[in-house]
Formats: sequence, C-alpha cells, structure tokens
Amino acid sequence: MKNKALFITILTCFIMTYCHTYLHAINLKLSSNDYEQIARHHKELLNLQFLICGDSKIGSSDNYLQNFFQGHPQRGFLLTPPLINTDIKKLIRIESDNSKLINILNEKFSHLMLVSVDKNFENIMMMKNPEVEIYIPKPLHECLIDKKKMWGCGVSMNKSDECCEKKLGSPSIKAKWTDKKNGETYTLIYRLESGNSILQQTQENQKNIYFCINSESFIITK
Repeated sequence: MKNKALFITILTCFIMTYCHTYLHAINLKLSSNDYEQIARHHKELLNLQFLICGDSKIGSSDNYLQNFFQGHPQRGFLLTPPLINTDIKKLIRIESDNSKLINILNEKFSHLMLVSVDKNFENIMMMKNPEVEIYIPKPLHECLIDKKKMWGCGVSMNKSDECCEKKLGSPSIKAKWTDKKNGETYTLIYRLESGNSILQQTQENQKNIYFCINSESFIITK
C-alpha cells in the first residue's frame, strides 16, 4: 500500500508539472539569426521549456525580449525545467507528510539548470546542481492539508477557515549556483505567489537583481 501511495504521489506531481507546461508554453520569439546561433551551438535548448528572468518589467508586454537583458554585460536568464508556482502550491497541499514534501521539493529544485544568455546569443553558459534550501513550516503545512481552508490572511469570513502565513510561518525555497571561474554566484529566491521570483547575481561587491516569471513556461521559437 505504501508503494502504491508513493507511486500515486509521484504520478500526480508529474502530471501537474508537465501537463501544465506542455499545454500552455508561451513562445519566446527570437530573430532568425539569434535562433540559428542557438541551433548551431546549443541545439538541446530548443527542445526544452523554461522560466525566463529579466528586468523588473519582464512580462509587462508580449515582447518578452524587450525586458530580457540587463546588467553589465547585458544578460538574461532561463530556468529549466519550468517549476510553475501553482503546481508547487498544489503539491504542498497534496503531500501530507512534511518530510516527504521537503524531499520531493529538494529533488525538483536540485535538478534546476540555470542558463545565462548574453545579448548577442553568442555566449551561453549552463549551470547545474544548485545548492537547495527548502523550508515549509509545519503549522502552515498542516493547515493547508485541509483543502477547505483558504491560503492567505483575511481571505475568509472566519479566521479559522484560512491558513495565514503571518501566524503560521512562510515557506522559503532557495537555489544557489556558483560560477567559480568568473567569481559569481546566482541565488534564486522562489516565490509561491503568482508574479516574479527573484534571481540575485553577485560578483564581489556588485549585485544585479533579475525577475523570473514563475507562472508561465516558455519555449524558444523564431
């Protein structure tokens, strides 16, 4: 019975993640030259889907490339596989065992690959195996297992019918990549609410902040 339950949990997680991703991916449209540049040197990226990270206005228009690059040198970032916030929130409410939940999330985020892209699409760097920190407060998790309760503060007529992070604690999900060659670190602060997660790029005393759309997945097209 335990093996069957574990199989159902894993299958549910797979369906939630990949059905959403493949049915709703948005086109990240490149020029023919930029697309061919990737096709020649990193063809494997054309078969993947991503979260995209750019400046604070990323996602404010359908022209995502307009806000994709920033910093010095100008770069944009891709994250794959695309871990959609609503799928992660569903998982938190489905898996009742806190230790198993953290293990599942650790497994998911430890497989994240961060792709750095320069403005000419010539220098592309892929970083794998991030250090992952996951914290899901048990009081909040125990509350969220009851699917009748709403996730938020002041979102119901009766406070006993909601799971308020101010009272029960807030989740924390972080992934960190280290580029020893260039002396840079990249820290993803993953947010569960729809909008933007944060990617911090640090080199010596300099820091750039990138904003990652966490509610939609993207594919590279031309």
